[in-house]
Amino acid sequence: MNGSLTRLQAAILGIIVLASLSVGAAGLFAVGDGQGYWRQAFDLWGCFPQVNGIEVGTRVRVQGMNAGQVSAIEQPLERGGAVMVRFRLDSRFRSLIAADAHAEIRNEGLIGGKVIEIHPGSPSAATVEPGATIPGKPDAIMEELRKLADRGEDLVNRMQALTQQTGAAMEAGRDLMSDVRQGQGALGKEMVTSLKQFQQTTEAVGRSFDAMKDMPLVGRYVDRASKALIRPNQERYGYVFKADDLFPPERAILTPTGRGHLAAFAQVELPRYKVSGSEIVIAAYHDSAVGGRAAEILTQQQADAVRQFLVDDQKVNKLGFFSRRDVLAFGLGNRPPPGGPVSKVQPPERIEVIVFAPPGSVR
Repeated sequence: MNGSLTRLQAAILGIIVLASLSVGAAGLFAVGDGQGYWRQAFDLWGCFPQVNGIEVGTRVRVQGMNAGQVSAIEQPLERGGAVMVRFRLDSRFRSLIAADAHAEIRNEGLIGGKVIEIHPGSPSAATVEPGATIPGKPDAIMEELRKLADRGEDLVNRMQALTQQTGAAMEAGRDLMSDVRQGQGALGKEMVTSLKQFQQTTEAVGRSFDAMKDMPLVGRYVDRASKALIRPNQERYGYVFKADDLFPPERAILTPTGRGHLAAFAQVELPRYKVSGSEIVIAAYHDSAVGGRAAEILTQQQADAVRQFLVDDQKVNKLGFFSRRDVLAFGLGNRPPPGGPVSKVQPPERIEVIVFAPPGSVR
């Protein structure tokens, strides 16, 4: 048999090879075009406190349009530092991004993956320069869920302590009734003392259920903040910290210096207010020139950070082995302080720590 190809067979084979090469080249071009290899591109950097769910290849959008992807993630230079994320973007979108733009990690739908959304910034601002760094925000939904979980855990701990107190009060009540039946002891005095203890425990349980009812599952609970800060029937003791003494500008992560200020305050000033029936309220305020939702979010995060440090590190919510008191945190943006100023010096960007106590209880 002759092993050589006929002219027809050679022509058909050549056509098949050329067609295969054409299809492969078209597919390669399509993939490269989808990844932006054939288009002009530029880089931007995003500075995030954390990047849960983000990885190299995560899509980056501008005004909802796919504009590029994450090309690199650099770990922080120090413990608790910022995570730097590099975006590789199509140059066509550069004119839509201003120098004051910011990036935000968002969910794509209810159960979808993560994407990074770049908010363009002010229409009057200059166009962003290639290689510039813009601020980034973590996933707002996950942050709210984390805060809610922290508040829920604290509430469960208080309820466990109150359950133990209630059990002890009921045991004391059973012993008292036994003495009444047997006619032993100074019954009148013991009965009055036990009834007062039971009343105090019941009031504490009622306050805890009120706190559970008012937990901010949705919204920013401005009415609750006003209620917490206006208490005509209690004595009010206030302390003011400049925001710059505790936090970097426009941030909600305590600096080492800020943690030192709060620790000294908790160890030197707060012990004199360690009395039954007292509560601590933390209120954060921002410059009146910056209003709206952004100021409320920033001040709420700053108030939460101060509360978490005072409760977790300094245990200011503990009054005794079983006894606890509420420590509340509110971000009020640029609103006037409910109940009036706590001191003559009122920096525009500040954190107020206010202690409310029953009249005559602080010596």
